[in-house]
Amino acid sequence: MRRILDAGCGRGEFLQEKFSWMQNIEVYGVDISPEFIKDAVETSPRHFRFKICALEKLDFPDGYFDEVYCHDVLEHVEDYPRALENICRVLKPAGHLHLVIPDPVCEKIIFHFDPLYCSSQMHRRVIPSWQIKEDLEKRGFVVVKCQKLMMINALMAIYRAMRRLPVEPQSGLYTKPQEIAWIYRIFGPFYRLKLVQWLDGTLLVRILAKKYVIEAIKK
Repeated sequence: MRRILDAGCGRGEFLQEKFSWMQNIEVYGVDISPEFIKDAVETSPRHFRFKICALEKLDFPDGYFDEVYCHDVLEHVEDYPRALENICRVLKPAGHLHLVIPDPVCEKIIFHFDPLYCSSQMHRRVIPSWQIKEDLEKRGFVVVKCQKLMMINALMAIYRAMRRLPVEPQSGLYTKPQEIAWIYRIFGPFYRLKLVQWLDGTLLVRILAKKYVIEAIKK
């Protein structure tokens, strides 16, 4: 039976969307926030398992999971090397690791307008793609994908920083989403077009991207 871990699962939205319909899998989520875990338990399928745990203290056995997802988390943790070591440790050989990391260029622009964004309250570090690839290779992984994404999200994040709109410290989600709703109304219909999606995933992100995706396989 496949075992899935979302390391830094927040309120469990990703696991719910991707795995709720699947059978013969074990789904786990960990997060440091008691509030997020409470919400995840209340809104997820009953067979999903959640626990309050920092990635630096991840206590699953070695090689326990077939897939590990860690989206927008490593920039928040106190001890990045230890957190990365743990999520690599609990993945079995030939297992797949999926990371999403904020793009350094976008992070630096946001920090220019909102210095608190890159601080102990929010993003503790900027992680270049070359660094995460190097760190994974040192731990016995083969990186099979590194792709930039989400130009429109980068523009929204910069706009939020310029306006100093409040966000949740741990999740980075806007606490006043109505303030940026107009951006979705204007750009949303365009982003449903396949041509625009292709441009965003190829050409536009060369100019500016919000995140990059890393996929790696453990040897």
